[in-house]
Amino acid sequence: MSRQSGHVFKSKNGERWFARWREDVIENGQLKRKLKFRDLAPVCDTYRREKDVQPLLDEILAPVNAGKVKPESSLSVADYGEDHWLPWTRENCKPSTIAGYEFYWNTYLSPRLEKIALREFRTVDAANLLAELQRVNNLGRTMLKKAKAILSGIFTLARNQGVLDAPNPIPGTMIPKKAAAPAEMHAATPEELVAILDAMETGEIEEKKIERDWPGSRPRQR
Repeated sequence: MSRQSGHVFKSKNGERWFARWREDVIENGQLKRKLKFRDLAPVCDTYRREKDVQPLLDEILAPVNAGKVKPESSLSVADYGEDHWLPWTRENCKPSTIAGYEFYWNTYLSPRLEKIALREFRTVDAANLLAELQRVNNLGRTMLKKAKAILSGIFTLARNQGVLDAPNPIPGTMIPKKAAAPAEMHAATPEELVAILDAMETGEIEEKKIERDWPGSRPRQR
């Protein structure tokens, strides 16, 4: 890719500075050269002329001109997760772990990651996503931490595959304070355990209820 400086221009109403340049991207599995646009800054005392704004565009184009921007990084996070991360987990994780990943991915994450490119995803995007999951789906802290771990795994894989050079944007993401904390576990006392076993023998209590109300109290099968 030849070195480029892009082009800076004003919005039609003259209130914003925009930029355009070209990048290699992947669309429908094909490598294409596409025109990219970015809102850079407001027209103000600091950014009065094009030369005042050009350094902002130069910063964006620096990794492009250095050849550090891979076409695969133009994939949406959803596409990269589906085509690269999920296959990796299926080859490297236990079936139970894979099932959990697939549930979180298909239910909560993938539908919300279809419109943002891997290389444009920032910590603020992750924070907004977790906040939406807490607000809309009422997910608690434990489930939000699992969702955060999956996102982090996707970007870790992208870095290991050379798709991204930028730092992983996920570790610094904060879990919403409004998210419910995990419920406290109640360990059955010896007296409660004896009562539970007696109730099981008489059919007064079901095993499912025991597992729900006293996790870990069910005797192990020998």
